[in-house]
Amino acid sequence: MLELGFSPHVKVWSAVVTHLGKSSQHSHLAFQLFHDMCNSVKGVGKRNQMRPDTGAFNAILNICAANGNMARAEDLIKEMGLFGVRPDVLTYNIMIKLYARVRREDLIAGVIEKMLGDNIEPCISTFCSLVAAYVGFGDLEKAEMLVQAMREDKRDICSILRQSNQATLQRNLLLPRSYRPDHRIYTILMKGYLHKGRLRDVIKMLRAMQDEDDPNSHPNEVTYTTAISAFVKMGSMDEAHAVLREMATTKMPANVITYNSLLNGYCRSQKLHKAKVLMQEMKDAGIVPDVVSYNTLINGFICINDNMGALACFDEMRNAGIDPSKITYTTLMKAFGINGQPVIAAKIFEEMQKDLKIKIDIVAWNMLIESYSKAGMMEHAKKVFQQMKEKGFHPTVATYGSLVNGFVRAQKPVEALALWPEIKERTREKCVGGGTESFVPDLGILDSLVEICVRAAFFKRALEILAYMDELKIPVSKRKYKSLFMKLHSNIYTSKHASRARQERRAAKREAAEAFKFWAGLRNDYHTS
Repeated sequence: MLELGFSPHVKVWSAVVTHLGKSSQHSHLAFQLFHDMCNSVKGVGKRNQMRPDTGAFNAILNICAANGNMARAEDLIKEMGLFGVRPDVLTYNIMIKLYARVRREDLIAGVIEKMLGDNIEPCISTFCSLVAAYVGFGDLEKAEMLVQAMREDKRDICSILRQSNQATLQRNLLLPRSYRPDHRIYTILMKGYLHKGRLRDVIKMLRAMQDEDDPNSHPNEVTYTTAISAFVKMGSMDEAHAVLREMATTKMPANVITYNSLLNGYCRSQKLHKAKVLMQEMKDAGIVPDVVSYNTLINGFICINDNMGALACFDEMRNAGIDPSKITYTTLMKAFGINGQPVIAAKIFEEMQKDLKIKIDIVAWNMLIESYSKAGMMEHAKKVFQQMKEKGFHPTVATYGSLVNGFVRAQKPVEALALWPEIKERTREKCVGGGTESFVPDLGILDSLVEICVRAAFFKRALEILAYMDELKIPVSKRKYKSLFMKLHSNIYTSKHASRARQERRAAKREAAEAFKFWAGLRNDYHTS
C-alpha cells in the first residue's frame, strides 16, 4: 500500500501490529512496523489518518506487557504525548498488567493515582487487573483488602493500596464512584486461594457468592470449576460431583474444563468406573470430550495397571475423530515400556510417526530405547539408537543411561563400555564448541560404567572414568569399590606359578590393578608410601 502511494488508516496498520504481537516470534516485527509508521507521520498534520491514536498505542503497549518489556512501555507512554494522544482506561489497565508481569508491586498503586490524576475513570476490568496482580504476587492479604473495600463501597482505594508500602500520599485521591466486585473478581481471588492450598476458603467464597444480592456477583462456570478443583484436591469427590449437580440445578451450563477437572479427580483416586460414568454423562449433556479428557482417562487406566483399557480408550478417542496429542502417545509408550511390552510401545511409536500433526522429539525416542532396554532386547534398542541419530537427534544422558543399564542386565559389559568413548566425546564437543545443548553425564551412568570395569577387571578404563568424574566434580563412593575389589579380586595376579611369559603379558594389567588399589585405599605395590 505504501509503495503504491496509499496511506493506510491507523485502524488498519494497528490491526497488523496487534496480529504480529500475538506471536512471540513476530513481536519484533510489530515494534518495527509501529515505529516505522510513527516516523513516517512525524511532522504531518494532526488530521492525517495514518497518525497513531490511543488504540494503536494500546496495541503496542499490550505486546510490551505480554513480553514484560517495562522500559520500552514507559518510553511509549512518553511518546504518546509527542503525538498529542491521551491514554484511556485500557492504557492504564495494560500498565497494571505489565507491572504485574515484571513483579513490580511497588508501582501498582502509582498507576491508579496517575489515572485518577488524569481524570480517567476506572472500570471493573481495572479492579480485575488489580486483584489478579496481587494474587500473582502471592499477596492475598492485599487482594482480600481490596475486595473487602469494594464490598464496603469505599472510594479511598489509593490509600488502601499504599498502606503496606508505608508511603505518604501527596494528595487524597478518591474514586469517582464505588465499585462492587463481580464474579470475575471473586473467582480470581478463589484461584489465589486454590494456588495457596487454602481450599476451605475457596468453598467459603463460593457459598458467599451464592448469597450475594447482586446477580453480577453470583458464581459462573469458572467459579464452579474452581470450587470443583478445590474439592478434587481435598479428595472429596462426592462434594465435587455435588457442585456439578448444583450447576445443573441453577441452570449454569458446565463446560469441558469443568468435567475434565472432575474426571481428573476420579482418575487420581483410581475410581475408573465413576470416571467412565462421568464421561458418558458428559456426552449425554452434549459436551464433546476433548484430548485432555481422553488423556486423563488413559492415564487413569495406566495408574491401575490396565494398559489394555488405556489402549481401548485410545482407539475410542481416534474413532471419535479427536486427534491424539504428543502426551497421548508418550503416556501409552511409557506404560507399555514399564510393563515389559516394548513391541506394543514400538507400534504406538510407529502410529506417532505416521501422525503428521505430531512432531516427534527426543523424549519419544528415549522412551522406545528404554522400553527395549528394560526388556533386554538390546539389538532392537541399538537399532532404534542408530535410527535416532540418523534422523538428526543427539542422544541425551537418559539415552545413554537406558542403553548402559540394558547392556548390564543383558550381561554384555563390553557393549556397555563401547559407549564410553562416545559419551566422553559428546562432553568434549560441548566444552570445546560452546554449544547451547547441555550434555553432562550424571552419576548413574558413570558409576555403572566404573562398576562394569571393576567387575571385569578393566582397571585402566575404570581409572580413566574415575579421573573424568573427578574432573566433573561428581562424587564417588570409594568404600563401594574397595569392597567390590576385595570380594572379586583379592587374589588377583598373586599366583607364583605363572610362567615368565605370562607374567610379562599381564604386567600392564597388574600395574593398573595396583593403581586402582592405591586409589581405593588398599595396600598395594604401586606406591609404597
